[in-house]
Amino acid sequence: MASESHPLKVVSSGYRTIKDGSRYSSYFPLPEERDRIIIKDGEVNDTVELMERVVWKYLDDTKQLAPLLSRSSTLETCRAVWDFIYSYIQYRLDKKGLEQLRRPARSWAERQSGVDCDCMSIFASSILTNLQIPHSFRITKYSGDSWQHVYVIVPDKTTGKYITLDGVVSEFNYEKHFSDKMDYPMNLKGINVAVLSGMAGNDLHDAVMATSLLGEIGEVELESIYQNLISTRRAIAQNPSVVASSDDPQALLKMLDYAIAYWNTDKRDQALDILSKNEQALNLHNGLSSIDGIDLDPDLFTLSGTAPKKFFTNVKQTVKKVTQKAGQAANQAVKAVVKYNPVSVAARSGFLLALRLNLGKMASRLKWGYATAAQAASKGVNADTYNKSRHALAQIEKLFADKLQGSKDSLRNAILKGRAGNLAGYIEDAMIGGLGDPASGTVIAAATPIIIAAIKILKDSGLIGKSENLDPNQMAKEASSDPGAAQENAAIDAENNNASAPAAPSTPSTSNSANEQVPGNVLPTEQGTDAPATPTAAGGGLMNFIKQNPVPVAIGGGLLAFGIYQLTKPKKSGNKSKGLSECRTS
Repeated sequence: MASESHPLKVVSSGYRTIKDGSRYSSYFPLPEERDRIIIKDGEVNDTVELMERVVWKYLDDTKQLAPLLSRSSTLETCRAVWDFIYSYIQYRLDKKGLEQLRRPARSWAERQSGVDCDCMSIFASSILTNLQIPHSFRITKYSGDSWQHVYVIVPDKTTGKYITLDGVVSEFNYEKHFSDKMDYPMNLKGINVAVLSGMAGNDLHDAVMATSLLGEIGEVELESIYQNLISTRRAIAQNPSVVASSDDPQALLKMLDYAIAYWNTDKRDQALDILSKNEQALNLHNGLSSIDGIDLDPDLFTLSGTAPKKFFTNVKQTVKKVTQKAGQAANQAVKAVVKYNPVSVAARSGFLLALRLNLGKMASRLKWGYATAAQAASKGVNADTYNKSRHALAQIEKLFADKLQGSKDSLRNAILKGRAGNLAGYIEDAMIGGLGDPASGTVIAAATPIIIAAIKILKDSGLIGKSENLDPNQMAKEASSDPGAAQENAAIDAENNNASAPAAPSTPSTSNSANEQVPGNVLPTEQGTDAPATPTAAGGGLMNFIKQNPVPVAIGGGLLAFGIYQLTKPKKSGNKSKGLSECRTS
């Protein structure tokens, strides 16, 4: 049912006189210099999905403002939200061919110069989402074939109608007559994981795929490493469960905050050194340092609750090599950063579990790539399917092992020792019945960027039909309810640990060796006060140890934990995405 319309009234749109609003500025965080998302071409549904991601990614932008606009009824709350946007944020159409999706804090910062209808819709949606008020984005057209405008509509249970929040027009609850529309309900429970992870420019995607680290090594790569830290930090903050299978998310966030805060200061190397020694203590505490001097592969410990920690250690080495312009050595160091990135480790683990469980029949389609032509033929696999499987497997190996620095042996084992059966048709590990494991679904969800890329490879190779729909979200749900998923997790761990079993965990000594415990290194403050480094390891298991021994970090002007001084503000980061549709007003 339509909202109120006023055919006889003159309702204006466009530039208007706005109020000062400076008293509200303290409610918004300072936006980053490069946080606009630029859209040039694409489908309208891509634009709305991206708008939804912006709302959820920057939901805290209106967290303080939203309660101020809450009223006794949905109608009056919507009126307050519309009035705030119309009164304090100027309207300006984006340049033709260049659509910008701004986070609410960016729209507020640019309220004097003006923002477009999509930014106003993101702003309104952010407030309503914080208030848990159901609503939808409505895309409309008025003439011709192109979609021209977007605004927010809210169902009103008291009237059975909907309320229109269009910050472009001069009257609340007014809706211009349209020739066509599409409505996109906003999910108030969190963004769909496939939407969140499926497109470049998303933090989980960028962290897993290491998009900022792809390029020629040189001085500029210091910024690329920094961007990888930022994407990793944001991905974990948005969904801590992506790393919870092998890390304590909050402790890891503190470590990332520590590295990020010092990155653009003269104490960056010292901070990375402390983080590196913290990792050494974690590895020593868990007996995961090395075997006969050979570093342990994190993929050999998938889903076991722990894995060797060397992310910050390799960030430190990469910074050194890049600064020295060490060429090939710097390239190898970057690969190690990708290999040990905790989000990438979790994603690779989830992808291996998806293959082990044969979700979407991915392993069944890929396994013949390991066979000879004769082996495949003996099992009734025709030459065309065999060649497609070999081609797809080569691409999956390139993605998993060459780009994401995963283990080819782990990939092979996941495909051939899981439910897809080996080349002889036997499933090596008998499945044990029981309840499903909700954590398995979380692990699969962490792998969404890889799964989406793998599905594309399988489709491009012809092993999956163009109309066949494989949904990572559905795979995660299947794993959550799978009676054998937890047993498969254990099978992967037992198999890998038996193949390359670490020495029994040892108790850290009181020696000053950096390989045994974190020495008392400190970062000198500008006032001359020393801040202690991370305490040495203690008993009680990995999670307990990490919780007890996170790297100290200062937030804002306050001092936490160990008295680290006020940190120098680092450079800002940003994400860009392109290739999506414009959404313009009339």
